[in-house]
Amino acid sequence: MENRKNNGGLVALVIFLCLLVLGFGGYIVYDKALSDKKSDADNSENSTTNTNIDNNINISILSMNNPSIHTGGPNHVMTISGEMELSFDESKYPVVNIIGFCYGSNDEKYSVFAPGSGAVSLHSGETTYALVETINTDSDVIYADGTKKMWKDINWNDVNIKSCEIAELRAYSYDNNDEIVLTRKINYKKEFN
Repeated sequence: MENRKNNGGLVALVIFLCLLVLGFGGYIVYDKALSDKKSDADNSENSTTNTNIDNNINISILSMNNPSIHTGGPNHVMTISGEMELSFDESKYPVVNIIGFCYGSNDEKYSVFAPGSGAVSLHSGETTYALVETINTDSDVIYADGTKKMWKDINWNDVNIKSCEIAELRAYSYDNNDEIVLTRKINYKKEFN
């Protein structure tokens, strides 16, 4: 008689676990197949140099010039310029920036951004860009071994840039005082001698 009681608890546990597995399986099927939301993999499909965000922002990076180092200027210490095609609705996206990185001969990583020169946003119809690194930012130079240096501690006369990339575009929109940030990969890279 005791065996039947023990078997009854075991059967109830097996039934409960089967229902739990079916419930999770159903949720996964709904989430992956039936739901309209996009996964991160779907969002990263625009990873070429011609990027379209919501059919409202189009950017194509056409060229990149050799970086220039400015050791005598008050603010900017490195500039990377080039040509692009950019169009977007400025009333919908009042602030649009592009973010990039440059890598030195010692595998150090420098963060660069556009617009530079004190501007807040790129503008629709612009055909040139200037990614800058400025001493006015809090970003550090990061070396391959994980060490960091502040901009003021770098001997800029010794910096030799071997490659640069424009990594992403960020578009900022505002809805009832809420900031909405759209980020898309660009992945435009260039090697230098």
